[in-house]
Amino acid sequence: MRFRVLGPVAHHTGESWVQPGGELRRRLLAVLLARAGQQVPGDVLWHALWPGAAQDRAKQRLHVHIHRLRNELSDPRALIAHDGGYELRVLPGGLDAQRFEDLARTALSSADETVRAEAAHAALQEWPTDWSARAYEGVDVPICRDEAERLETLRFEVAEVDLAAAVRHGRHLDSLADLTVLARLHPLRETVQALLMRALHQAGRRNEALEVYRSTRRLLVRELGLEPSADLAAVQDLVLTGTPADQPPLVPAQLPGATEVVGRGEAMDSLAPLLGEGDGAPRVAVICGPPGVGKSAMSLRWAHENRDDFPDGQLFVDLHGYSAGAPIAPERALNGFIRALGGDPASLHDLDERAATYRSLLAGRRALVVLDNARDVEQVRPLLPGTPGTRVLVTSRERLSGLCVREDALHLALPGLDEETAVSLLRGSAAGAHDDPAWTDLARRCGYMPLMLKLAGERVREDPGALAALSDSHLDGTTLDLWDLGDRRSSAREVLSWSLRAVPPDAVTVFTAIGLARSNAVDVEGVAALAGLDHRRTAVAIAALRRAHLAETEGRWVRQHDLVAAYACECADDLGSEQQREASRVRLLACYAGLVREAIGVLEEGAASERFADGGAAREWLLAALGPLMAAIDHAPDEAAGSLILISRAIPLLILRSGNHEIGRALHTAALEAAARTDDPGGAASAHASLGSIATRTGDHEGARQHLIAAMRCADAADNPIKMAVACNQYGIFLEKTGRLQDALDAYRSSAHWCEQGNDEARQALALGNVSFTLARLGRLDEAEPHLVAQVEDLTGERTDHLGRLPEALGSLAWLQMLQGRPEEAIATARRALEAAAELGAITQEAEFEWVIGMSMLQLQEPESAQLWLASSVEKARRFHDDDQLTRSLVGLATVTAATDQSEALRLLDDAVARSRRVGMAENEARALAARSQLLRDRGDVAESASDEARSQQLLAQCGLAGVP
Repeated sequence: MRFRVLGPVAHHTGESWVQPGGELRRRLLAVLLARAGQQVPGDVLWHALWPGAAQDRAKQRLHVHIHRLRNELSDPRALIAHDGGYELRVLPGGLDAQRFEDLARTALSSADETVRAEAAHAALQEWPTDWSARAYEGVDVPICRDEAERLETLRFEVAEVDLAAAVRHGRHLDSLADLTVLARLHPLRETVQALLMRALHQAGRRNEALEVYRSTRRLLVRELGLEPSADLAAVQDLVLTGTPADQPPLVPAQLPGATEVVGRGEAMDSLAPLLGEGDGAPRVAVICGPPGVGKSAMSLRWAHENRDDFPDGQLFVDLHGYSAGAPIAPERALNGFIRALGGDPASLHDLDERAATYRSLLAGRRALVVLDNARDVEQVRPLLPGTPGTRVLVTSRERLSGLCVREDALHLALPGLDEETAVSLLRGSAAGAHDDPAWTDLARRCGYMPLMLKLAGERVREDPGALAALSDSHLDGTTLDLWDLGDRRSSAREVLSWSLRAVPPDAVTVFTAIGLARSNAVDVEGVAALAGLDHRRTAVAIAALRRAHLAETEGRWVRQHDLVAAYACECADDLGSEQQREASRVRLLACYAGLVREAIGVLEEGAASERFADGGAAREWLLAALGPLMAAIDHAPDEAAGSLILISRAIPLLILRSGNHEIGRALHTAALEAAARTDDPGGAASAHASLGSIATRTGDHEGARQHLIAAMRCADAADNPIKMAVACNQYGIFLEKTGRLQDALDAYRSSAHWCEQGNDEARQALALGNVSFTLARLGRLDEAEPHLVAQVEDLTGERTDHLGRLPEALGSLAWLQMLQGRPEEAIATARRALEAAAELGAITQEAEFEWVIGMSMLQLQEPESAQLWLASSVEKARRFHDDDQLTRSLVGLATVTAATDQSEALRLLDDAVARSRRVGMAENEARALAARSQLLRDRGDVAESASDEARSQQLLAQCGLAGVP
């Protein structure tokens, strides 16, 4: 809990400063704070509150006021009752007077002039009111009066140290107001009068400085009968002559205090050439980077660590290129530098004269100039010295490439911290000792930027429950509230707003429009669609955002880290009317629909495209687009229904093959709702079929059945044979997975019939391929083989593989060859299937092909290789939640494991049986039970083995597989 006595007595509630209610409680709190951390006897307290009152009555009233004061405090436990008195416990740093006094002692005792000056300045910041404000203001109690006088005497002594340093380092104009007040309050204090004379002299006000000397001398003679001291007389000589013999040249030391920086050792080392000698050494270094990356902190740390290399002074100015106010004009910055170097800018007429004087004052010096937070090259160039001895360190959010070109500046682009360092800084700021993956998620959300990491860490330190909220918050208009601690200069929202104010209008339009997408990534064409700008203006605007570190580009994508994206979302909420925002989102989805269809055409049909060079580029874009697509779909207006349906029709195979089932489920559900709104049975048929496919893949067999029946019903209503064919084919897959192979065969044949009706040869070939594969599963290998061989030959010939059927066709042929006892051919074909799947991005099929290879290796009596392939198949099937393939792979792995570890093999088979039974995969359960029966027989458990064998045969009969090996 925090308390204040430097000014009005008050306590902090956690939200604001509050003065105790009533005069008596204010005096009570003041006395307790005057003896903070000590027991104050009751008689001292009641005499302070009611001087001369009877003891018994005062004691009773004191209890009442103690009780009321305790209830006002944010932590009532701080006020403790002792026998005969009370104590107010204050944590270290919790009382402003204690902080002031600690700093004051350093300022008055240190032998290091820089340490003295910095401590004095920091001490005075604890007493920020004007000089007339007293400690324990308004409390007329002897204990508090004595304490107030002691503190105010200390304040005056510290002020002398601070103001002397300011005048000595050229900040005389900043000090004149305070010196004038102090000189009036202490007219006989010669050190103060001497400082005021120096400041007036450095400001070019010679006559006023001499008048201070004359008036001080008159007062000293009249009041004390003394002449001015030798020190005051020496200052008069300085003013009269302008160049006293004992006056050394001014050596400015303007660097602000530096904080520790982490993870920047390599970056700090890269600035070493700035210390070099000779013509080849760089005179200027530019540190650029996004907001919050730590440019200023690193530059100041480097400047302090290398201060001894610049004995003739260190100049510093915050140019406010990115801040709440206007950027500092070069003229104003030069005025400050000229005064700090002992010159007088008052007589200088324009920028050129100031720049020339500044260069003259730096001539021959070995000095350092730090230009922090620069907006552009024009702001910096007049502040560059003309001689090689002085070095310049510039920080900016812009690259300031002109300085690299014209001034041969050393350029350092400062990136975010590496993940390990970022997490360490975050946990250190939060004092978070417990391990939690959320730390890594939160560091990523912060873009690994030190400022954002420290903000988030401080938030978690105050409220440990905020860790989950910060790491999981969505991209919307409330996200940045979590990174706001009430300090504008450290607020994530404020810091980002300064960058946005500095970019051109089109860039602001584009940045705000990006926020409508509610995603960290937007396709470049999508950005143009959102903003309603042509591609040239959009490209120029994106380049401006890149320079301001408000966006990055990667191929066709414009990307932002989470906090920048959240700020864009927040800005987008204020973009025009709701109708205008919806119109932008409609344009975005229409753009995405066109891009998706074109990419799918390139990938699956080999169509020509200007946007996508080949199938690989198309697949890469489609996979990258899934997340942004879902963000756009989540906020899709009703008017975008047509685009949703188009995307849903085009993209299902990609989603199935890539294993992005959650994205697919959300996409097709949105398309289904859009089809219902627009009364589009064809669109509904496509969405139901896709949802059914996903449900089949993920083991939701009841959901799959309902969706696929609905798909066939909607396709019939749309009178669309191709949609009926697709629905029938997917229904066949569902029936196959659940062990109803004969029914699946009928469904595939029905699909082939509808393809013929719709004149779609590619899909008809796919359906016929499924017919042949099912025949193979039913043991009718001779019937299946000719078509499967012909299908592979057809797809690897000159004809285009319109639907990306080659991996499935090769996989089916490999399975047939394995069942025929031709393991070498099966392995070769399955390897080809793996290659084709990799080219197509069909990673979910890899588990099946690896299983075929593993089982074929078993046939070849190569158990070690078989185990490797089958273990990989199990891992991939688990990753994509493919229970159908997982159970087959578990049975295969158990078969090879049984030779060395029967207990582990039995565990694998138990898992396969349980999974098959849970989702109703009768054939897979039968195969698993058969393998389990064999293992139990080998272990000597004849009874249970026989039970498993009987159940296996019963299930195979239900599937129409009695007698099929």
